[in-house]
Amino acid sequence: MNKMKKFLFIAVCVFLMIDFAQSQILQTYFLYLGDTINATDINNQKQGRWIFLGKDRKEAQYNEYNENQIIEEGFYQDNNPIGTWKTYHSNSKIQSEIIYKPDEPTQYAKFYHFDGYLIAEGNTKNREFVDDYFIYDSKGNKFKKSALKANEYAKLILKGKVELFGKSLANVTISVVRNGFETKEFTNNTDGSFQLNLELNFDYIVYFSKENYSTQSILVNTDVYNISDTNVYQINNWEVKFYDNFTKSLGTDIAKSLGSEFISLLMNKPAGKVYFKKQNGKFTSDGKYRTFINKQVKGIKKSSKFLLNQVAVDNKRLELENLKIESEKKMNEIVMLRQTQELKEAEIRKKEAEILTQKLEQEKNIKDLSIAQQEKIIRDLEFDQQKVVLEKQKLEAEKKTKEIEHLAILKKIQELELKEKQNALNKTNQDLELSVAENVKRGEELNLAKREKAIKEQELQQKMFYFYILIGGLFLVCLFAFFVVRSLRQKKKANILLEKQSNEILAQQSELEYKNKEIEQKNIETEQSIQYAKRIQNAILPPHEEISAYLNDCFILYKSKDIVSGDFYFFSDKHAEDGRIHIASVDCTGHGVPGAFMSVIGHEKLKAAVHVSSEPGKILAELNRGVKSALRQSSESAESNRDGMDLSICSISTLATDNKHCISYSGANRPLWIVRKNAEVIEEIKATKIAIGGFTEDNQEFEQHELTLEKGDTIYMFSDGYVDQFGGQKKKKLMTVKFKDLILGIQHLSIKEQKDYLDNFIVEWMDGLEQIDDILVIGIKL
Repeated sequence: MNKMKKFLFIAVCVFLMIDFAQSQILQTYFLYLGDTINATDINNQKQGRWIFLGKDRKEAQYNEYNENQIIEEGFYQDNNPIGTWKTYHSNSKIQSEIIYKPDEPTQYAKFYHFDGYLIAEGNTKNREFVDDYFIYDSKGNKFKKSALKANEYAKLILKGKVELFGKSLANVTISVVRNGFETKEFTNNTDGSFQLNLELNFDYIVYFSKENYSTQSILVNTDVYNISDTNVYQINNWEVKFYDNFTKSLGTDIAKSLGSEFISLLMNKPAGKVYFKKQNGKFTSDGKYRTFINKQVKGIKKSSKFLLNQVAVDNKRLELENLKIESEKKMNEIVMLRQTQELKEAEIRKKEAEILTQKLEQEKNIKDLSIAQQEKIIRDLEFDQQKVVLEKQKLEAEKKTKEIEHLAILKKIQELELKEKQNALNKTNQDLELSVAENVKRGEELNLAKREKAIKEQELQQKMFYFYILIGGLFLVCLFAFFVVRSLRQKKKANILLEKQSNEILAQQSELEYKNKEIEQKNIETEQSIQYAKRIQNAILPPHEEISAYLNDCFILYKSKDIVSGDFYFFSDKHAEDGRIHIASVDCTGHGVPGAFMSVIGHEKLKAAVHVSSEPGKILAELNRGVKSALRQSSESAESNRDGMDLSICSISTLATDNKHCISYSGANRPLWIVRKNAEVIEEIKATKIAIGGFTEDNQEFEQHELTLEKGDTIYMFSDGYVDQFGGQKKKKLMTVKFKDLILGIQHLSIKEQKDYLDNFIVEWMDGLEQIDDILVIGIKL
């Protein structure tokens, strides 16, 4: 009790000092999601832009956010997130970017460190990574990981137990928060134990909560300073100490006077901080309470800090004393139980001896009694058997007597019934004879009446027949006269209308002839303009001689849907002095004149990007920025266009060593196919699933692949026009699988023969159908 009073006195003093302190006071904000909505429709669905401030998140991140500081922002459409959503650290630097698309089950997400650099990116579902994703260190180096193997390597296994004053505590809810998002929630085991599997190179906050108890937490930093580390680390026997809710211990009046901020500070302290120690290559932990308290009471006077530290020390000392008292109590109970057990064992041995003696005497008496009882039982059985036989005979005699009496009664009843039936039958026969005679008489009278009625009906039918003929004739004459008069009137009106329509048709024919001449003239002028545009577009395409100077075995199958094309091929020897040339297959948005405009823009921006860098990945990034700038797509205006292009680009070494060629490839939605010499399969290098321009981010990066090919290997780049073409017997698309079989089937042909075969095949495949898109296929044999 003295220690409790001392604790209360220190707590009250600290509270009074905090009231007079001129430092920043800790605040807790309780304002929920609905308070920051921009708009809802009549169905109460969220629409438009939403901004969540510091007050919108209940006790968010240890109350480190200011009341008007933005935590999260983004857009809603029909109650679903859409577009890019951003969250922020307490220092206002970006924490995460998640791109929501309504027609896709996954979202592309990026996560950033408190200091501002990127730490992870990839496709997520429910804020957990799926498929392949990348993690980064502070220097910008990245490492590729697979979500399917996340639990097989590169993790920290944290095992421990939740206790309350030295005893296990079950049904504790454990929540794991990573990068500001809760990733999982579960309950510990019945013995208080728990196990956490935490992926490396992330920051975690693990919360332990249970009703009527204070919430505890662990701060876990799994950064091992090596993003490619595949080790599994373990921390065992971690203890999480729970205490009764502080307000219950202090009492209602005192708790109200202390205030919620100070109580939250004392009770919701973390159970420890775990981090990786680079010197010995192991995980370790700080002092359990000191680091957190110093962080939360930043700005409070030194005297207040001392009192808070003293409170933590007193709590620890009180816990140890309770454990010691409980241990001594258990030892005393064990000694008492042992003495009681020895006394009980002595009494049991004494009683066993007495029972054995009594048992021997009882066995002797029981034996004598059993003989006498058996004899008595035999006599009783014989008497019972004789009694049963007599009773059985008596019952049989009584049964036979009753049966005889019953038969006599039945015979008398049957005789009476037979006599009554005979009398009824005689009476029925007499009634039947009278009825038959009467029916015969009535039948004769009925036949006579029917003959008279038939004669009268026949006479009436003849009269009605003549009347109907007369009425019908009059009706036909009137009807004929009506149609004749009506026909004459309609013919007169039709002649007037025909004459009027004839005059109108002659006037319209004259006007149509004049307009047709104007349209023909405009069509001729338009076609001439497009033909001129085709000459301009062909002028920007590199000539075959320029390409063949570096690539001897190369074909380009180029078939535009209209006069001008939205597809184009690109070649550059800008870096030929450094031993590298660049070739690309580009598919712009649309075809015809709109596609041609995009191809001119794309060619100029691609040419400028090659002058900036020789790396295909950086060339695509520069091209993306150039296209978005040229089309003003960086604006958030809804009217800004979203046109762009898909392409694949290769940087090929012109200096082969040991008959080997080094190739760098990067693609935006278009892959690279490789058919190695004497191989029977196509090796596909997949592109980055992002287009150039459109909705792409300004700083979008594109993955670059480094390849080593041998002499005789063939590479193919193409747009989607060939595989999407309808044709064949079923008038369906060609599809990628059939195109692959087609490529494998022509490997025995030369490059020139391959082009001719592909050209002839697609013409036969269309079989008179219209070409639906521009076609571009590039084949290069090394």
